[in-house]
Amino acid sequence: MDVLRVRDDEKPTSTFMKSGVPGIIIGVIVLIAICVCTFFLWRNRRRDTREARVGREWNA
Repeated sequence: MDVLRVRDDEKPTSTFMKSGVPGIIIGVIVLIAICVCTFFLWRNRRRDTREARVGREWNA
């Protein structure tokens, strides 16, 4: 039964890791990354639409 006891040289898990704050921080970073990618995709699609419209007018 000595195996189940915590040894003196082992550090217990910190309360910071148990609090869920690291998960919240990672979630916020992932959300920001998704928003940035979505913004760039939207901006590029808008630019491509504008260029296609100008190309059609120029070719007409």
